[in-house]
Amino acid sequence: MKLPSKIKALATQDVFAAGQLAARGKVFSEVEEILWDYYYGVESLRAPNLSTEMRRGLEEGNAMFELLLCKIFVAAVTERNPAKVFEIAEAVAYLKKQGDLHNAKPVEPTRALLLFYKPILERARIKHSYEKLAKLVGYKGGMDQFRRMVRELNVLHRKEAGGKPKNTPTHRAFKFSQRSE
Repeated sequence: MKLPSKIKALATQDVFAAGQLAARGKVFSEVEEILWDYYYGVESLRAPNLSTEMRRGLEEGNAMFELLLCKIFVAAVTERNPAKVFEIAEAVAYLKKQGDLHNAKPVEPTRALLLFYKPILERARIKHSYEKLAKLVGYKGGMDQFRRMVRELNVLHRKEAGGKPKNTPTHRAFKFSQRSE
């Protein structure tokens, strides 16, 4: 199954995981997620002009991730679980290949942004047109493809693409009853 199909299928179950899949190209395991957060914090500490509060918060967060990683590693060693130790090593190797996590480019940038904005638009109950949404996510391709992507991910929660009610016998009867009143 291709990545866009995987993202679409996962978006119906877990928007956050689907967004991560679109951004990272894969859904992270628990170990990969903890390592990613740890490495992100380490890289953030190298940034110039960090406030004292920000530095303290990052250091506390990293200390928590270090503790979690130590617990996972010690548990794997105690349980004599080489698969878990190997999983940790593979996660380190994978994230090393990713390079600078602050400047990592999403694998599927449009889908990643759509899935990022989906809960925000739902909570704010903001109604956007396809054109406004395309501008929001910086989409530059064809609008037909964009509309299909938005519908697949159910970002705008539209029941019908055209926005017009279906011309069904029930609908015609309803329209007729509205006229006679």
